[in-house]
Amino acid sequence: MTQDQFYLLSGENPTIPSAECLAILESLNIPYRAEKYEQVLILNTEEESCLQIAERAAMVHRCCVLLAKCEAEFDQIICAVQEIDFERHVSNQDTFAVRVKRVKTHSPKLNSPLLEKEIGKIIHKKVGIKANLKNPNKLFFGVITEGIFLFGISVQESKRKTLSLRKAKFRPFFTPSSMNPHLARVMVNLSRAHPKGIFFDPFCGAGGILIEAGLVGCKIIGSDLDIKMVRGAEKNLKHFQLEECNMIMSDAKHLPINRVDSIATDPPYGGSASTKGTSPEKLIASFIKEITEITGSIGYICMGVPLTIDLSEKIRETGLRMIEKHLIQVHRSLTRQIIVLRK
Repeated sequence: MTQDQFYLLSGENPTIPSAECLAILESLNIPYRAEKYEQVLILNTEEESCLQIAERAAMVHRCCVLLAKCEAEFDQIICAVQEIDFERHVSNQDTFAVRVKRVKTHSPKLNSPLLEKEIGKIIHKKVGIKANLKNPNKLFFGVITEGIFLFGISVQESKRKTLSLRKAKFRPFFTPSSMNPHLARVMVNLSRAHPKGIFFDPFCGAGGILIEAGLVGCKIIGSDLDIKMVRGAEKNLKHFQLEECNMIMSDAKHLPINRVDSIATDPPYGGSASTKGTSPEKLIASFIKEITEITGSIGYICMGVPLTIDLSEKIRETGLRMIEKHLIQVHRSLTRQIIVLRK
């Protein structure tokens, strides 16, 4: 059974959060229809999708069942809320609270605290349940964005906060170039990694991306040309109880693997020491050619590449298609492209 849902997204990147949600659904072969607004994604999809996205997504704050959508005008919001059949969603034993979130500076004339108060009055009058602002068992949630107001019941907060517990400083093996766990999880999700599929990171480094793929439920394979990295990644995976993994010391230009279902990786591009004397451009180009031989017919590859490296011609030569590109400002002199390729 399908339902309308909306998701409050992280504001740290303009394109990745909604793309991540859709990629999670695609990895599970769940159909959907989508509308995108700033920091909000509306989906019509299967009921259980809320919980699945909340469990996996790194750039989602909250998942809600959509009860009303209208223009962000006070009178229209009150009318829309009054038309909701709240008895379908609460019982006499429930308590509730109302929260309204404004995305950035949208609709500045709307008073969020006043909306919370007036909507709370309507709910209490219609169904008679008590408010509990500290610990309600039903949270009604509204979002103001791009001239619209969305209102619904919060189903689940995402587990993005738990990702911080896996920061590089909390791992037994650490390198300064270790990717933060939020971006690592995003890349796993953008690769459409299936929980039971075979996932591969051919430039695994300290294993940050492998950790997130393993925690999603993938069968994981990692390789690196540096034996120190291979051993360090093994320690980190063991630390997070992900011991069922295959780690290989291997050159990504000549991979000893026949087939995988999805790939996410961040090739080295910091200098000759990390690329063993091969220029980053040549290394990444050779790798792209190599991976066309090991992914299945619907395999996805998610890869981090500096904006200064143009791979469009090499990608065309291999027959791969670039289906997504997202930009992340790492620091003043480095913008990383997160690209998603598919056969």
